[in-house]
Amino acid sequence: MYWVEEPNRAAVTELSNSQILENLAYAGKRFEYLYCRELRKLEQVQAKAIIKNLDEFRSAQTKYFQIKGMHPKIWFENWDVYKEIMQEAGRRNIALAEYEMNESQKTLCFG
Repeated sequence: MYWVEEPNRAAVTELSNSQILENLAYAGKRFEYLYCRELRKLEQVQAKAIIKNLDEFRSAQTKYFQIKGMHPKIWFENWDVYKEIMQEAGRRNIALAEYEMNESQKTLCFG
């Protein structure tokens, strides 16, 4: 499993240089999947929060529609997890070939 799929498990600073490169390459190729996964998470939060906490529901709903209105690539470039790992790569002076980041796989997103 890649760190970008479960970023709360460990700090990005704990990753090795090769792990950072692998995560950046994976995220760059699978940004559409990560976009859809984020939307699904927000749908789940909305479904649970509508019963328990109306403010949390409204917050999740607002975030859901903001993300849904963005192109997946724009969302990806503004995603906090991506920014964090790019910042760490920059801090360590790690470079990733641009062509690796642009080879995305098409993912269908329903919602």
